[in-house]
Amino acid sequence: MVLLSGDILALACHALRVEHDRLCEEQAVHNLDVLDEVSLHPILASGFASAGLGVLRERPYPAEWRKRQGRRRVLPENSERQRCDLVLLERPDLVLGDTLSEQREALEDRRLAAGTLFEPIAGRPPSAKAKTGNKRGARAGKRMAEAEAQGGAAGGPGMGEPDETGVTPTPAPQVATAEDAFWLEVKLVGQFCHTDGVPGPNGQYGSELTRAITQDVRKLAADPEVLHAGLLLVLLTDSEGTARHDLVVATERALARRAPVRLPMLEGFDIGDRIGNRRVTLAMFEPSRFGGEDEPSAGEPGLRTAG
Repeated sequence: MVLLSGDILALACHALRVEHDRLCEEQAVHNLDVLDEVSLHPILASGFASAGLGVLRERPYPAEWRKRQGRRRVLPENSERQRCDLVLLERPDLVLGDTLSEQREALEDRRLAAGTLFEPIAGRPPSAKAKTGNKRGARAGKRMAEAEAQGGAAGGPGMGEPDETGVTPTPAPQVATAEDAFWLEVKLVGQFCHTDGVPGPNGQYGSELTRAITQDVRKLAADPEVLHAGLLLVLLTDSEGTARHDLVVATERALARRAPVRLPMLEGFDIGDRIGNRRVTLAMFEPSRFGGEDEPSAGEPGLRTAG
């Protein structure tokens, strides 16, 4: 199942609304607009997890390391890699594969197998090893898979059932590829914000809004193994009208800078006024290569409403 941008947007909006309601119930002196960008991540992650999704935070981009490696023979370190704020999987029991880790394992396999009978197939992916003529192993693997699927109908234990020694085998984790996941960058911009602890108008509001759209959408679009992705922009403004107007202007500016961005989908809700912000608008920007033609909503040129 492919995770859709509109569904992710709706879940994110629900998670922030729940947090807003919690703050109101506590009669907190602050509101959502006191949060910084990093503080949003656990709130969103909890909302996605509650919906049954697998949630990974600060995961490296899958293919960006190849450009960073260039012509060097040495693989780049993890600290050199760009990371995505949140990576969402269809189920929480899935494990996200990583091509750089696989490359490191392949190099180690080749090093250990050097000078042995296994050297010709060392470092190859399992599918390639199966094609080298190891038919006996392939047939054994097929029989094992069939026995597991039948729950041990042939007399042997099925998955999750104890064997003759009383030990219950642990099933191997299922690995999801980067193409299966949804890669989500998160940005927070406020028309009013706290500067050095003092609330007031954000003097960098316009530039922050355009820069947030431009930079992260480019980063998502640049990785060829990222097929499902979006920038979730959490925008705090004095009204819904301001948010819609400013998002149109910022998108036009991003397009003028040749950012590969689509027109955003929107969700939002009102909040209590603490420092000037009275509306939370969540805008989901998809890189333009991830969808069809943009179709502005009637009466609101340049914007789409989720759902």
